[in-house]
Amino acid sequence: MIVKVNGQQVTPDQTVSYLIANSPVGSKIPLEIIRGGRRATVVVTVAQRPTEEALARLSGGGTSTAPGSAVVPEAPQRALGLSLTPATPDLARAANLPASARGVIITAVDPNANAAEQGLQRGDLIVSVNNQPVSTPAQVIAAVDAARKAGRTSVLLLVQRGTTPAVFVAVSLTAR
Repeated sequence: MIVKVNGQQVTPDQTVSYLIANSPVGSKIPLEIIRGGRRATVVVTVAQRPTEEALARLSGGGTSTAPGSAVVPEAPQRALGLSLTPATPDLARAANLPASARGVIITAVDPNANAAEQGLQRGDLIVSVNNQPVSTPAQVIAAVDAARKAGRTSVLLLVQRGTTPAVFVAVSLTAR
């Protein structure tokens, strides 16, 4: 949890994103955090927010090939109303997951999907579907398709958010 940005308290009126957005790009600022019940200060370098096009690529909308950028594989868009991408050490760190995290990271959630109703959100890590480990969006889609073909009405996802323990979440397969 981030409690201070550059010495300023995080509040509902002064959110983390607001405080960082008002810091010059390239500046190094301290973030006071609480992790594992302990306060710590980390220094981060403020970077330029990616364009909407770059964010779309990160959400699985294409492949980035700009010089110096990481190649993000194109991810299937519609598995349970989720956009997914394989977990990489960089994406895991960005989602506050251990760099060693294995699974599929949710990059976007359809707000009208049952997955959103069940509380799934961007940055969550899907570790398994119906107790089968997954490491690619294609594996998630295959597991969902197999459940549908078997006549099941839901799938059971093992989901980890940040450094909290993984939890099971049942997501409905019935169309709305």
